[in-house]
Amino acid sequence: LIQATAYYVRAIRLESPRAPELLWNLIQQPGYRESLEKRATSHDPEAQFAWAALVASRFDQLLSGEQAFKLLGEAANQNHVQGIIELGLCYHSGRWVQQDKAKAEGLWRIADGLGSPEARIRLIVSEIMKIPSKAPNAKAISYLQTSSEEGSILAQVALAFCHERGLGKA
Repeated sequence: LIQATAYYVRAIRLESPRAPELLWNLIQQPGYRESLEKRATSHDPEAQFAWAALVASRFDQLLSGEQAFKLLGEAANQNHVQGIIELGLCYHSGRWVQQDKAKAEGLWRIADGLGSPEARIRLIVSEIMKIPSKAPNAKAISYLQTSSEEGSILAQVALAFCHERGLGKA
């Protein structure tokens, strides 16, 4: 159930229309909250990520933002890729912490090093957005195109931005 939670919150972040209802139904199951809390407080990084993401998605209000941020930090310290990415999103947006885009990129580099395609896409997007008049390199465009063909909504948005601005050979 905890892994299902993690997938649903990721799907919500990527704009899945069905995920919120499915997640809501999941977290209403008897014993769910107790199981999540027990696993998160036992330093299970998947549960820590899931609980923090539930708070970020406003499905849970038992934790403060500060507590959720701490859970993400603990998950990230255990090399939990989604925890690292979410922690990066917190720094990038300034949610629960002072905004620090360089720190976000550093976290995404770690997740990229752990093999996360999402982290690599976020790094490419971050570079494109920094200097929108500078065309991304062909390798970055190729990665976005491949990821787009594999269904990455984030890559599709990045390619659309490149097309809109006439950047690269998207």
